[in-house]
Amino acid sequence: MSGKAGQHKRKRQIDPMLPGVDEATCTWRLPCRAVVDRLSDGVVEIDAQGRIVYANEGFARALGVRRDVLMGAQILDFYPGDDKEFLKRQLAARARGVNTPYEISSVDSNGQRLFFRVSPQPLFDDNGAYSGAVAVLTNITELRQVEDALRRSEAMFRSLADNLAEGLWRINAEAVTVYVNPAMAKMLGCEAGEMMGRPLWQFMDEKAAAICERYLQRRRRGIRERHEFTFLHKDGSPVHTRVSTTPVL
Repeated sequence: MSGKAGQHKRKRQIDPMLPGVDEATCTWRLPCRAVVDRLSDGVVEIDAQGRIVYANEGFARALGVRRDVLMGAQILDFYPGDDKEFLKRQLAARARGVNTPYEISSVDSNGQRLFFRVSPQPLFDDNGAYSGAVAVLTNITELRQVEDALRRSEAMFRSLADNLAEGLWRINAEAVTVYVNPAMAKMLGCEAGEMMGRPLWQFMDEKAAAICERYLQRRRRGIRERHEFTFLHKDGSPVHTRVSTTPVL
């Protein structure tokens, strides 16, 4: 038997769970990968053609698929519709060296929409040619669900408040109007829009403003109370009210 030793040296596979991934196709150094494999965040690496060459358990678990199913698949296959077009633009940006974080959604094996915050890093070979990218994906699906619930709650509050017969007025820490319902605005002869962004004391005389400041100090201490108060109508006439106040701390 004769031949040149090493002429057809076999590439060493670095993870039996990831067939086809060897030291030549995956840029992770072995000590780093041992840590990355155990991260709860998803970590994925693609080559210059967008094929997945590495995915940790966090990424596989988030999509509800096995790691070996991910290997060699096109990353675009896991992003439907508009998100796929968005990701195409992101991959083009990686090839230009852009590493700006972004958010994107995907769909798991059960059809559930998932949301991720992505921190990408483009990769280049020794000659400066683009060779792929690696990214850390943080699952923010629960955060998005909470945000959506808050938006729905806010919309419901606005709908109810806008239709109340009683006046409702909300100010910020500087006593500037951030919300007023139509009933309150009508009480003062105003449109709700013209009251937005204006300080509370613009709707009272100087004597009432001094009293108002004392009440505001009590609100800052977390005190809830009911009292009578006189505002000024747009035409200058007094508007006598009974006020129920609640601080937001």
